[in-house]
Amino acid sequence: MPEMTPDEVLVLLTPLFPSNGLSDTQELVLRESWQGKSYQQIAQAFEYDTDYIKGVGSQLWKLLSQSLGKPVTKTNLHSAINCYVYQSKQGSTQSEIVSKPLTVPDCSSCEKKRIAERVELQKIRDYPNAYHLTAAIDVSFFYGRSTELSTLKHWILEEHCRLIAMVGMVGIGKTALSVKLTHEIKQQFEFVFYYNLNTGLSCSELLTEIFNYCLINLPLAPPKFSERIEVKILQFIEYLQHHKCLIILDGFEAVFQDGMLTGHYRNGYEDYRKLLQQLGEINHQSCIVITSRETPQEIAVLAGNTLPVRVLKLKGLDFEAGEIILKLKEIKGTSLDYKKLVTYYSGNPLLLKIAATSIQDLFNYSIAKFIQENKIIFNGIRAILDQQFNQLSELEKKIMYWLTIESKPVSSTQLVEDLFPPVSEPALLESLESLQRRSLIEKKSLGFTQDYLIRAYIRERIIEHFYQDLTGENHKNTPRCCPLFFILQNYPIFKVTASDAVKNYQISAFVKPLIQKLLVRYKSSEDVAEKLNLILIKLREIKIPYGYAVGNLINLLCFLNTDLSGADFSGLSLWEADLRSLNLEQMNLKYCDLSKSVLV
Repeated sequence: MPEMTPDEVLVLLTPLFPSNGLSDTQELVLRESWQGKSYQQIAQAFEYDTDYIKGVGSQLWKLLSQSLGKPVTKTNLHSAINCYVYQSKQGSTQSEIVSKPLTVPDCSSCEKKRIAERVELQKIRDYPNAYHLTAAIDVSFFYGRSTELSTLKHWILEEHCRLIAMVGMVGIGKTALSVKLTHEIKQQFEFVFYYNLNTGLSCSELLTEIFNYCLINLPLAPPKFSERIEVKILQFIEYLQHHKCLIILDGFEAVFQDGMLTGHYRNGYEDYRKLLQQLGEINHQSCIVITSRETPQEIAVLAGNTLPVRVLKLKGLDFEAGEIILKLKEIKGTSLDYKKLVTYYSGNPLLLKIAATSIQDLFNYSIAKFIQENKIIFNGIRAILDQQFNQLSELEKKIMYWLTIESKPVSSTQLVEDLFPPVSEPALLESLESLQRRSLIEKKSLGFTQDYLIRAYIRERIIEHFYQDLTGENHKNTPRCCPLFFILQNYPIFKVTASDAVKNYQISAFVKPLIQKLLVRYKSSEDVAEKLNLILIKLREIKIPYGYAVGNLINLLCFLNTDLSGADFSGLSLWEADLRSLNLEQMNLKYCDLSKSVLV
């Protein structure tokens, strides 16, 4: 039997696909493969990505295998088609087609032109390729995370998880890990999509982009997709059931509302809630991986160690990987210096890079000189951490302040007692759960706590806010609905009722740095004391019945060795005030609230 031309093969196979036929790219791969061209040669000739052509080929051979009832691959294409022709001659009407010469016009040139036009149209519309990774970051220099990579591969390839949330604080390396994972397992999927949601892509727009790609490349794609988001999501999942896809949705926190507890979506992005629910609840053969600073409520509800929905919480890099990142920046130090720096920044790769850059620019590449400054929170680091802190609700911020003040693990019961103004226990528990989902606090056996970096960041904020309250800088722009001395009133800078270890920490972490900062402004201890006494007079005038403000002022005045003989504190709340060194007989404490103070 004479060798068939590519056009004859297409005519022969057309009846096998009566509904939609083969797509243009599938026809192209079939023509060129019949002529013995490799995937790379096809891609180069028609300006395609090689991986994309491989994906089209893989799908094409599956379709042909299903239609012919026997395995078809690029390697056995000729023998499979010839076998089909032979069998057709034995009684099929197809024998009439192949037994006589076919007169098919030579349209290879117009076909090439048509494909080229489609490539250009694809570029104009910015449709993704089969491996759509154009927006993905470069991970050529990727270190560590071998355990996390192994876990993710096992979940996806062995346990066939369909929805995974990779969560961790800003800069922890979620994006890099997701891209590295994608490169290592993409060959196991027909199609791979990567989207960064920081671009503002709505749920409907996301699905439309994927559908547009499907319309061009999938023969089973319907001609039109529903405008109703509920139906659109179901159509999307139907594709995930028929085609094995890996979809990375990076920066998922962009769809959440700032200033609220976790799980509140921004206006216009609420449909992502429906998408996550359906992706997690309906069975399909694909995998969607989201990266986020917080775990979406929909995933948290569906996730479990033996369920098809999982959550991977990313922590910092180990010392070895952190040291490699620092050495790539060519900063110098001992093994202990590197270890200290990795510890200071909790193994956060982005913050390590920022710190290393500052060490290059300001400390002549010396880690030791940087450590001597004892200033790990500076502009670049602060700006990164501000991003995540500013997303918190007001109650979440208060809890973060209190955990830093306490410095040790704190129970929810203790936090209810500490917080002022008071909050209900259910509201507190909701906020604690939200902070855990944001990876900002951890639950230990003795209570809730923060890591070293977060505590250092919050400590700096507390000192700055106390300073602004005491110097009046907060009052210039204070709205009428907000009380004066808000920080001073709501938080103790020194808890006299705490353990000795906690009190020593608070003195070194808050009291001394604040007094030093005040001395820079007011020049002498006497001037600082005068300023604090003026605030006491102001508090007496506005008659604040409860709070930590007066106790804070008394403690600061005591640390300044100020004589408080004859002071009038009548009717005020002296919470957390250390009165042990004062001559109480010469002070007016009539009607004072001393419930949280120590007198003897």
